[in-house]
Amino acid sequence: MVEGGIKMLILHSLSKSDKIIFKEIFYDDVYDEGLRGLGTVKNILDIGANFGGFVVYAADRYPNAKIEAYEPTMEQYVILDKNIELNKISDRVIAYHVGVWSSEGFKKLYQYNGGGLNSLVYVTIDELPLLRTVEVYCLPLDFIIGVKTIDLLKIDCEGSEYEILYNCKKLSQIRRIVGEYHEFDYIASHNGITLERRLKEAGFKTYFRHDSERKVGYFHAKK
Repeated sequence: MVEGGIKMLILHSLSKSDKIIFKEIFYDDVYDEGLRGLGTVKNILDIGANFGGFVVYAADRYPNAKIEAYEPTMEQYVILDKNIELNKISDRVIAYHVGVWSSEGFKKLYQYNGGGLNSLVYVTIDELPLLRTVEVYCLPLDFIIGVKTIDLLKIDCEGSEYEILYNCKKLSQIRRIVGEYHEFDYIASHNGITLERRLKEAGFKTYFRHDSERKVGYFHAKK
């Protein structure tokens, strides 16, 4: 398959959410602006890797980078793993069936009738009924970062981004962040304005674009 000039094989479930993600990455190129001027990239983290669209995109764009991908939904993780194999990038991409949270341990994952639209934060989505909850193992971002410098963190985890980023003590080891923020769980500090302020306080220059109809926005932050 050829999308946006990139040769790749993408296997996905053809759910509505997967189609949206695919379009955003390969047709709308929503991450391009946030990645400009990044320079040499050695280490990439993908939190909320879903079926692997961004993993394949990043592996093509940064052929010398090592990528760690985290996806807590088993169904999406299986597809992610197949995409890594199909694209012959398993030598530089490691995928984990693990969630990312503020602490280590097992946590409920809420799965909705919408493909990859699952979350460690319970939300009410009118058009997407809750199908089930499952227990998933989670790690904090500080543990994942360790002593490394992260050149690029991509985060798209359906509302968990606040818990992850607000509790990360190693933001100074991250050069660039791109992703989405969601305003689903009605906690006062879990909104784009507060997230942008906290990233600025951590030394990032930020850009936020909000979509009020979807209660979601794109952002990037750089040192």
